[in-house]
Amino acid sequence: MNFQLSLSQKSLIERARAFALAEIAPYAAQWDAQEHIPPLFPFAVRSANKGLLLP
Repeated sequence: MNFQLSLSQKSLIERARAFALAEIAPYAAQWDAQEHIPPLFPFAVRSANKGLLLP
């Protein structure tokens, strides 16, 4: 069995990491301090635009 990640899997990981660093990380401490959970829909739209929700 080959347990190595494929190039497409590695690409997905990198895109997800970049999205999280750009869209979530800058606000995470503030949201945590305020006990705030942001609406999911805007994140879903932006992540879909970056190809993260497509098969």
